[in-house]
Parts: sequence; structure tokens; C-alpha cells
Amino acid sequence: MRATQNALGDQADRILRAHRRMHGGRWPRLRTYTSKRMSDRIVEIVRWIRPPQPRGFCVAEWRMDELSVRFFYFATYADAELFMSVRVAASVDAQDS
Repeated sequence: MRATQNALGDQADRILRAHRRMHGGRWPRLRTYTSKRMSDRIVEIVRWIRPPQPRGFCVAEWRMDELSVRFFYFATYADAELFMSVRVAASVDAQDS
């Protein structure tokens, strides 16, 4: 049990360090507009700063249990916000079950 918790803790630390590198420092790559932290993931609406992307906004889903990040691209902020609200609601419903 403790080995599993330590492994998940190490995974979470790795993905959180990657998250901080993408958002902070002297040359950040992402600008966050909205962010929601859940137990095993961070879901946020972001826009690429470096390199700039012509596609508009995206929803970034940082998964600490899988060591992964997924980007879902949208033309407008409203579309990204709608997708994020559905994604967060589905995650909360899954945790309640």
C-alpha cells in the first residue's frame, strides 16, 4: 500500500514540475485563463505563448495518475469553457460514484 502511495506521489510530483515549467519561469509556454484542480488532475483553459499557435484556445488536462497531458483545441474561449465545464462535471460525477 505504501509503495503504491509513494509511486503515485512521485508521479504527481513529476507532472506538477512539468506544469510549473510550462507556466512559469523566464520563458513560459502557456498562459492560463481558467483552472480547476481535482484530486488526480488539473483542467485548465490555456493559450500557447511560445510558440504561438493560430488555433486559439485549448483545454489542457494534466493527469497525475497517468503522467500525461492532453490538449483539446477550440476556436473560441466560449467553446473551450463549455468543454471544460462538461469535462469537470463528468470527472466529479465519476468520483462521486
